Amino acid sequence: MKVLFVHEGYLFRKNGNVCSYAYSKKTVQRYKAIAEEVVFLSREDNSLGNDGQYNVLDEPGFKFVGVKNFKSLKGLRNLSEVKKTVRRTVEDADFIVARVSDLGFYATQYAKQLNKPVLVEVVGCSRDALWHHSLQGKLLAVPSFLKEKKMVKNAHYVLYVTQFFLQKRYPSGAKTLACSNVELGETDNSIVDKRIKKIDGMENKTITLGTLAAVDLKYKGFETAIKAIKQLVNEGYAIQYRIAGPGNSEWLQKIINRYQLQGSVMIQGPIQHDHVFEWLDTIDIYIQPSITEGLPRALIEAMSRACPCIGSNAGGIGELLTESYMFPKKDDKALTKLLRSIRKEDLIECSRANYERAKDYRQEVLENRRNQFYREFSETLEKGTSNE
Repeated sequence: MKVLFVHEGYLFRKNGNVCSYAYSKKTVQRYKAIAEEVVFLSREDNSLGNDGQYNVLDEPGFKFVGVKNFKSLKGLRNLSEVKKTVRRTVEDADFIVARVSDLGFYATQYAKQLNKPVLVEVVGCSRDALWHHSLQGKLLAVPSFLKEKKMVKNAHYVLYVTQFFLQKRYPSGAKTLACSNVELGETDNSIVDKRIKKIDGMENKTITLGTLAAVDLKYKGFETAIKAIKQLVNEGYAIQYRIAGPGNSEWLQKIINRYQLQGSVMIQGPIQHDHVFEWLDTIDIYIQPSITEGLPRALIEAMSRACPCIGSNAGGIGELLTESYMFPKKDDKALTKLLRSIRKEDLIECSRANYERAKDYRQEVLENRRNQFYREFSETLEKGTSNE
């Protein structure tokens, strides 16, 4: 059996290997639980990977089919060729797993024509992402939203990464599962003990804040956090803000320069997933200042390290954090006030609560639920694909 996984992020080739910032071998193994062969179909950009901080996807039975970018005005000329590649790849697969995206939409449309079983993974809302991206994005937001709703409506199975938020935005009458796609490491109580010791030693030291996200995604809300830090620095607080993630950071560096925060805000580039937890252990407070979100994996990862966390009220963040550690999205003044008001006792309480909450997202718990759902989906091959 062959499963086709369709998504819109970039993969690239380095030294004869297929590589990714976002995915790891574990991602491939997730789909190998239901098929001997796994094919990834996504956009390809071989200019990436020069920093060396990427994952190599070299699992047996894994294949990558790349398409050119078709998401820009210049890239539209590639769309006809992209659609032909998508159709050929769908024809060659036994069943399709597609993440909500334009590429996923094309794949699910062809799958419907060819009577192939389809599972859709709803990991975010493109309408919100596009709306907060640019003027061009605002024009594309509603059409994209309608396409994603159609994807979900026509799917045989639907996996949501949130418990409630995305289900309300993209309802489905099919078989569904709420299950995050986060990959946590092993947990033990020493993580909490080390974190509390770190919090106890924070007095009279520079406080380190951090965010893990692709730096070219404006809707991750970096500017909101930078504005808040500017105010706190002006008030005399010793704060450092570290931003780690892949992507072109030129626009973000301009914002840092505009607020004259070159000494306080650092862009650290991508971090290999194996080193994410080490990085999280070096920061004091994790911030998720997003303007739009599904259920942020990086926030759950930070919580699993007993890291005190603050987030906006975007998307599914409210499913993870209590109201007292949230602020209205794009409201830098509210974020400033929240950071200013937090005491050591609050951080210790938040640390313990986050660690306990993250246990719901332990790898073995999620994998069992997800694998059972995927296996049930793959068995539809034997039962037919009627969605009546």
